[in-house]
Amino acid sequence: MFRRSRDLIVRHGLLAGALAGLIGLGGVASAAEYRGLPLERLPELGLDAVSFEHAEEGWTAQFPKGLARLYVAPDAARLDAWIARKQALLARRAPEPYPALVGPHPGDAAWGDATGLLLVRRGNIGLLVETTEGAHGWAEALLGALDPAAQAWPAPPTLRAMPSGVWVAAGETGVHLSYRGGEIDPDLAPGAPLTFLSPPDYLVAWDPWGRSSVLWLDEAGNPTEPPPPPPVQPAD
Repeated sequence: MFRRSRDLIVRHGLLAGALAGLIGLGGVASAAEYRGLPLERLPELGLDAVSFEHAEEGWTAQFPKGLARLYVAPDAARLDAWIARKQALLARRAPEPYPALVGPHPGDAAWGDATGLLLVRRGNIGLLVETTEGAHGWAEALLGALDPAAQAWPAPPTLRAMPSGVWVAAGETGVHLSYRGGEIDPDLAPGAPLTFLSPPDYLVAWDPWGRSSVLWLDEAGNPTEPPPPPPVQPAD
């Protein structure tokens, strides 16, 4: 059974183009593709309180004195954009290149310091660790837990129109289902399928490795194309 929540909207513009010079990536594709990090391993790694963000942002989890955010990207362009947004947010802290966590694959990179902050690009994974101590150890443990077995990207969730006039959301496999917009059935029983009186703008399903797939919907609840990305915003 899915966990579910109201989804969050990404507020930052796609900054990959504006910050390509700062990051030094320029849309570099990676030879490595990871399935993600098995979410069931988080407790043994010392993390808890998982929060699923927007599909373009990934998930976060807390650990003593800090938090980690991990994004499993379906392609290099989306990972470029994720890294760019994080670089923009961290610009005032001016993280320096951090060779100790640069992986062996084309496009791999890392910035930050061993103590409080690390931003890492590893294959198709983006990782941000912020803490008061031990950033290197936490980042190294999370990167070491990545599942290297490539697998087809999970199918998006579905929304079925029922004869009763409601819409029921479902997914083939997953651990979390989020949404934006729509009207939830107020009489929904605990454990019942996510049911809408009016369809949402989109549904996001998260699989056991932290990958997300999105179903965009029109006003009638029919699948539709995603909207264009927001315009590129220059860095402050």
